[in-house]
Amino acid sequence: MRHQSDAEDVLNLIRTRLKYDTKEKRFPRKEALYDLYSRSLNTLTPMKEILAVDYPQYLELESDIQALHKAYEQYKKQYNLMDYDDLLVNLARSMSQNESVRGTLSDRYKYVMVDEYQDTNKVQADIVALLAFKHKNVMVVGDDAQSIYAFRGSTIKNILSFPEEFAGCKVIKLEENYRSSQPILNLANEILKRGSTLKK
Repeated sequence: MRHQSDAEDVLNLIRTRLKYDTKEKRFPRKEALYDLYSRSLNTLTPMKEILAVDYPQYLELESDIQALHKAYEQYKKQYNLMDYDDLLVNLARSMSQNESVRGTLSDRYKYVMVDEYQDTNKVQADIVALLAFKHKNVMVVGDDAQSIYAFRGSTIKNILSFPEEFAGCKVIKLEENYRSSQPILNLANEILKRGSTLKK
């Protein structure tokens, strides 16, 4: 499937076939279903937990939502389709389970560079580590204060734990800002400081 909208349309088709669109209690729309399945896959979090936190209004429909997801997976298999999440998950699974695949790809990609690393999810971070498992030649760029895609499953832990994951790496901090005036920087730093205090 070329676009997210294609995957959503398939989900909607299956939703209609299973007659979930005629239920008395409102069933999640195709966009919510796609987001739910995608987030579960990309964060390696059970669907029930995603429902409880982000979609509690649909928690009692969990068994139907799981059944629809199973039908969606069967549909893709029947028609030899993959959505974007499948590309990531299947690549990570192939590399982690098959030493030959892992070795071939690690040999081919001797240098791995990732921008905006603070906005990667668990599966994407696993792929980076698997690609670099032989040579450890990884460079990432990111800002732990600019993580904005948590709603899509990204986790700031990836960039914060990078020095542990790749022991001996060199951390270069860019602490000069040439685009903002000092009053703006002072305000931003104060907001960040208060935010880190709240997290504790």
